[in-house]
Amino acid sequence: MKDLQSWMESVNTEPDLMDIMITGLISGREGTGNATTCRHLVALQQNDLEWNVAIKGWWSFEWANMQDSFYRSTNSNRTGRRWMISLLKMVWQIAWELWAQRNKVLHQQENEIRDAEEEALNRQICHLYLKAYSALKNTTDGYLMTVPPPALEKKISYLSERVGNKIEPSARMRNKIR
Repeated sequence: MKDLQSWMESVNTEPDLMDIMITGLISGREGTGNATTCRHLVALQQNDLEWNVAIKGWWSFEWANMQDSFYRSTNSNRTGRRWMISLLKMVWQIAWELWAQRNKVLHQQENEIRDAEEEALNRQICHLYLKAYSALKNTTDGYLMTVPPPALEKKISYLSERVGNKIEPSARMRNKIR
């Protein structure tokens, strides 16, 4: 919530709105019900909508209206609507970061196991490549081990296209005969 509060201060959010919103989001996250007994229309409307749906983008229009009024009173060129759009982006960014942190902690062991398996697989591939190189270097297929991988991929795709073109008609012919 500190990130959100810092952002709200940086965009000159009306102080009462900031307090109501932070309190409301905390109460929505904790499932404690209404955010405040404040008589602000915006708090009452958000209480009706419920605070836990704010993270999904369900905010009262009164937030933008009150911020717009505040901007006008300070002779700012900003608008409450733009502020609300930026607020949504900020709240979603915070939610994403919280999810990413939770996910990292939750799956850390799985990721470590996968990384170890990937490293072992890469070692096996290197070992097989060296084994194939030593077995093929003096044969007619030795060129396969001297061609750089991108060029080898081009040759393989070219050959598979040529061979594929011949196999496909014969497969169709075999299907016709059956």
